[in-house]
Amino acid sequence: MGRRARLSAEGVEAAVRAGFEAEAVVAAADSVAGVWGAVLDVAAERDAAVIVAGRRGISRVQSALMGSVSNGLVNHAPISVLVVPHAKA
Repeated sequence: MGRRARLSAEGVEAAVRAGFEAEAVVAAADSVAGVWGAVLDVAAERDAAVIVAGRRGISRVQSALMGSVSNGLVNHAPISVLVVPHAKA
């Protein structure tokens, strides 16, 4: 199983354990705005109640230069967004 598939499966398992209905969905995008836009599109198609997103922990400067998917979601989603920090090793 590839890294993306494994992470998706782990996310679905955690959501189900927490009492949510969850499914992994793969969508393609070519920019950060494209990524959060694709997430919002899928959430709307699925009539999602909440979006759960991970956070990489990049600096504010890096986020300003490269963009942040979680920031885009928080600022543009019409539904609640839960941002989960990256687990420390």
